[in-house]
Amino acid sequence: MNKNKGFISILLGIVMVLITVGTGFYVANKSMNVGETINPLPVRNFLGLTDSPNSYTGQALKVVRVNAGETALEFATGGGGGGGDALTTDPLSQFASTTSAQLAGVISDETGTGKLVFAVSPVIETPTITTSLTFDYTTVSTIAIINGTNQLISADTTTYPSLTELAYLKGATSAIQTQLNARVLDTGDTITGTYNLTGQLNVDNLRLDGNTLSSTDTNGDINLTPNGTGMVVVPVGTTSIPGIAFSGDLDTGISKSSTANTGLLMAGGGDRFSWNTTSFGGTSSNSAMLLRGLGSDSTPSIYNLSDANTGVVLAGSDVLGLTTAGTRALTINASQQISIPKGITPRVVTTTDDSTSVIDATITDVYELTAVANNTTFSFTGTPVDGQKVIVRYKDAGVTKTLTWTGFTAIGITLPTSTTVSKWGYVGAIYNSGAATWHAIATGTEA
Repeated sequence: MNKNKGFISILLGIVMVLITVGTGFYVANKSMNVGETINPLPVRNFLGLTDSPNSYTGQALKVVRVNAGETALEFATGGGGGGGDALTTDPLSQFASTTSAQLAGVISDETGTGKLVFAVSPVIETPTITTSLTFDYTTVSTIAIINGTNQLISADTTTYPSLTELAYLKGATSAIQTQLNARVLDTGDTITGTYNLTGQLNVDNLRLDGNTLSSTDTNGDINLTPNGTGMVVVPVGTTSIPGIAFSGDLDTGISKSSTANTGLLMAGGGDRFSWNTTSFGGTSSNSAMLLRGLGSDSTPSIYNLSDANTGVVLAGSDVLGLTTAGTRALTINASQQISIPKGITPRVVTTTDDSTSVIDATITDVYELTAVANNTTFSFTGTPVDGQKVIVRYKDAGVTKTLTWTGFTAIGITLPTSTTVSKWGYVGAIYNSGAATWHAIATGTEA
């Protein structure tokens, strides 16, 4: 035991204590007895330690850390080993790689102003946007909608309304339908579909009120003008209900007959006149009469629109006239006497030569051969009337020719049997329906 105490005393006697004072060193030697307390030597400067840097020069704003070997202290730039302060010149890049989740874990104000946003499709809860948002995938002047995948997109204007269309609803203060019902159409508006309107519809000077179309102008006309080959089409109507009727007299007007291409004039619920492609006249014994005022030769009572001075003249009581070119051509009086101021122009049928001369009594008043070159036989055809007169005149071509008269019966005369060279000859005949023959009553030859 004494031996050990002596050994310890020897060790303690040679202990050198390094005391840092400024840049100097003090060594104290002290012999110690066994059991004596050793008080720590006072450290007066960090640089005086054996395991720490020995100078501050060039170490401004650095931190003290344990070195990599864990054997001493050293100065280091902040964050170099994963720790340190984020300074102006050394930002967060000095720290180790940090995930968004890790960063969010140390942030205490995740909601409200200054919210951090990480990567694509972030979840942002209840943000408050004070001015506006700008999107680079939307279309100008369209409305934004949430699509089927909860994305905010521009609404397709082929399906959804545009901003211009929505502007029509500006100022709506009640139900949209109520606003639309009360809205006045603007110039150029187009109405499609079916709309029920009540009251009057006024378009310029035209008014539609119920089933009545009228003009609001004094003595105003209403013109129905189809476009191109279009037509104004009205109902067919019946004999009692005309397709076109008159106010206050609905059974008088115009209808279409069940017969094709035939129209009817109605009065008192009955058809009075009809017309088709070839005629115009009454439809029955109860048909109305065509009335027309008295006319004159220059303005006939009945005339063609394209020839106003030719037609039928109602010249006076029981007097009927015909006028042409403004001049009376025929008059029939109350005694059925006919007056023809300029006479009747005979119907003359003429030819040069015909050996079988057939006279058509229906169209002939005078039959003429101008150069008989063959023996000739005269006969009749057609439908003559009793008392009808026919004159036959003839002249040969310079050589006498024989003549035969079939259907003629001589009365008080002898019918000629040949021509007289280069002379005109005549035979006059009257038809006798009782005898069914033409009575030849006169004959003559040029002197």
